[in-house]
Amino acid sequence: MQDKLNQLEELLKHHDWYYAMSEDMRYFRSGSKSYDEIWKLMKELKNNNHSAKADDLYKSYAPGGSKSNYS
Repeated sequence: MQDKLNQLEELLKHHDWYYAMSEDMRYFRSGSKSYDEIWKLMKELKNNNHSAKADDLYKSYAPGGSKSNYS
């Protein structure tokens, strides 16, 4: 599972947190795809009892330490 946590961290590091504000559809689509990959991986980690670690990673990279809302 450490590989999945490392993968999540890489996705979070490189995610454009402000993609939704872009007027350029290329950036919006790219950010949306990245966002979907992050949530998919976070759900997988949650289902394998690693939600606390996944949440901690998310909070460390999200602007303002936003709380994740995956379920």
